[in-house]
This record gives sequence, C-alpha cells and structure tokens, in this order.
Amino acid sequence: MIKYLVPFLISPFFYGQIKIENINDFQEYSPSIVNSISEYYSKRFDDKAFSVEKNDTIVQKLYVNITEFEGEISRDVIYITIPLKIDINLYISSPILFGDINNDNVEDIVIIVHREGWVDDVKVSQDIFTFINKNNFYYLKSVAPDYLVSGCRCNFRTLEIKNNFIIGTSFCYEDEDFYIPVEYLTKIRFINNKLEFHSKIPKN
Repeated sequence: MIKYLVPFLISPFFYGQIKIENINDFQEYSPSIVNSISEYYSKRFDDKAFSVEKNDTIVQKLYVNITEFEGEISRDVIYITIPLKIDINLYISSPILFGDINNDNVEDIVIIVHREGWVDDVKVSQDIFTFINKNNFYYLKSVAPDYLVSGCRCNFRTLEIKNNFIIGTSFCYEDEDFYIPVEYLTKIRFINNKLEFHSKIPKN
C-alpha cells in the first residue's frame, strides 16, 4: 500500500520485481522498467494513460491530474518522458544511472523521468525513480521529484552515481527576480528507503 508522506514523496513500496543479470541487458528488460514506472503514474494520476510517442530512445505518455479546490474540479494534462537507452541526454540529465546507492556493494538503478504539467504548483520536474538491487532483482523503492532533493526547491539534473551518492547539478535562483540561477554540485543520498538532499557546493 502506498503511503504519501509529503507531496509526491512516498515510503517503501513494491510493484513486483525485475531481474536483470547484467547492466548490458538493460535494453532487453527496459519494458519491465517502463511498466513499473507507468504503474506508479497510473496510481498517482488518472488510471487512463495515452501513448504520445515511442521510439528506440524514449517513451512518452500523457496522464490527467484531477484535483479539487473549494468545490471546483480541475484537470491538468501531464506529459512524462521515460528514457530507454543508456548514455542519452534527457533535458540536461543523464537519465539512466547504475551504481551502489545503499552501500551494499551491488549496483542499483536510478531512472530519471521528465514530467511537464502542473502538479503541486510545479510545472516542470524530473522524478527520480530508485530501483534497489536484491540478488539481481530490482525493486522500486522510492520516487522523488528533483525540486524536493535539490537543496533549494529548484531544478536538479543528474550526472552520475559515485561513492553511494547521486551526483548532479542544482540550479538555484537566489535573487528575488529569479533571473540568473547559481549552479551547485549537489549530492543526494538514499537513506531510510528514500532519497534526500545531502550537500551542495558552488560550481566554478
């Protein structure tokens, strides 16, 4: 059962298991990854999803986010882009990362899904899906939007997994006019079955 802790952050859960013997087999098993991610969004938004585009690199889907405020119903269109290939660029992020993020000396998988459409007063976000490796079975353990782990509630774009951290760039708007972002080298860690901000330093 999914438990919502804060908007768009969830506690440990399982949508089945995915077995990948070798990271080189990722392309073969990517449909299982896509199904797991799609199931998450089907539970988060409207159950009915529409395929927008599918090719060798990405899958795009459309969902409808239905919300109610003071008795009025609103429906917002949500577009998601799921990566299928390693070593591509997804709106600045490296969207498929392999590495140990829970310090058990086995490689886990982090998938970045680009999302556009109004959710929790945010129009553009990248959702970070964490699949933990247990005996070569990958379990979806955590989903977090980038702005909640960026260290400044702004965009975070992933680069790599190193020394049990997800490393990336935070683009933090520190002036009142939100004009020029300051770039930070940022570390995110996986602890207590969720992702959280660890630290950031200015990039030269």
